[in-house]
Amino acid sequence: APNGTERLVAILGAGDFCGEEALMAQSRHATSAVTVQDTQVIRLNKAAVVRLLQDVPLFSSVFTTFLLSGKLKTEVALIDQLLGTVEQRLTRALLDLSHPSRDDSHIAVVSNARQEMLAALVGTTRPRINHFLNKFRSLGLIDYGRGLRKGEIRICTSLLDANKSNGLQR
Repeated sequence: APNGTERLVAILGAGDFCGEEALMAQSRHATSAVTVQDTQVIRLNKAAVVRLLQDVPLFSSVFTTFLLSGKLKTEVALIDQLLGTVEQRLTRALLDLSHPSRDDSHIAVVSNARQEMLAALVGTTRPRINHFLNKFRSLGLIDYGRGLRKGEIRICTSLLDANKSNGLQR
């Protein structure tokens, strides 16, 4: 929503599940998924998943681990929304979205980082995200714009250090 009322509470990666609430009896769901990069999705039949959970211990174990870790991540994200500042939430979001860098001067890179998407993730507006990205760049915490690919943010080690000093762990 333009006023920042929608919240993105999870970032999934390769091998993650989504839509697990469809295994429950309720027929209506209030969540949606959006991709920010090329994604391959495999749709699983509900009855087949239930059979796998009952008959394949390894699948059941992996799925249960995913559910529990997702629950913990969601709790952290909700607490962060309630208690964290916009700066702290943006820092966490950038670190969660980042991938290791091959460049020695940066620890990670966030690709395809649209300010609207970051605003939804952080729970604020795009202008506030722009303000804090500019602030982070001027403090030497990130690099973006100026000669980098559109949507690319390079994370500097100092952002990770700032995140740790704020008591936020990845």
